[in-house]
Amino acid sequence: MEPHMEQLKEQRHRPVPQAPARIRLVQVVQSQPVSANLRRITLTGSALAEPPHYWPACHVKLLLPKPGQLQPLLPVFGEHGPVWPDQALKPDVRTFTVRAHRPELAEVDIDVAIHGDSSPASRFALHCKRGDYCALSLPGGPQPMLPPNLPFLLVGDMTALPAICAMLEQLPADAQGTVFCLVSSHDDIPQLKVPVRVTCHWLVGNYQQTALLIDTVKAAPLPAPGSSIWLAGEEQIVLQLRRYLRHQLPLQREQLYAIPYWRAGLDEAAYEMPRHQVMDDNAPVAGA
Repeated sequence: MEPHMEQLKEQRHRPVPQAPARIRLVQVVQSQPVSANLRRITLTGSALAEPPHYWPACHVKLLLPKPGQLQPLLPVFGEHGPVWPDQALKPDVRTFTVRAHRPELAEVDIDVAIHGDSSPASRFALHCKRGDYCALSLPGGPQPMLPPNLPFLLVGDMTALPAICAMLEQLPADAQGTVFCLVSSHDDIPQLKVPVRVTCHWLVGNYQQTALLIDTVKAAPLPAPGSSIWLAGEEQIVLQLRRYLRHQLPLQREQLYAIPYWRAGLDEAAYEMPRHQVMDDNAPVAGA
């Protein structure tokens, strides 16, 4: 048999690589407090040992079972996205950032802002126990989330704190940048060792005090030319600072990553469409 025919025969009998499942069923290893207002859920599942791996601060969807369910109902993926077999049993879906991924242990850490039983994610984080099920989507967002060789500006509120911490822990020793973060209490200020040229400003206030964060950033020196800028948190933080920085700096589209996590008065399901409209606004200056 000719060599090229032998290669063709080998290719035909080679197993076809399968795409990873878009939703991974996982179980709780533990849920423990990180600070006064953050709780860390460690999740495990055999798929978490396989690619794609979750990089620091990537975003994921967490699918939480309805009360009385042992496992969340999983969707079937069709041509136009997920289809739920029973809308009444559709799980509560919330977006989070990955705090850490340990593929060698098949574990992922998710930090959840706690505010009692008033939201599905906070309720799950407070009451889940070892062995409880939820589900996790594949990772999304830029990889890496923060370019390692550029000066940077990171701005966020309490909901952005896990992502900010995950990015700061990955910085090289010569990194240069500034962080502004609004946290709910002094106990929520993380004890992180950062490079000497990285300055962190931790502002203490409740989630309604977005003006404190916005005004502090506007009063600070502008980022160095060519900086990478990352904004996240409540919608007004992202909208107002994005507009301000676009007017003040000649920013290229790839320099600015701005993602609103939430809007005061709306749950995540109601905010899904408005959030994407905000993210899709890439006009250089005009608009939100």
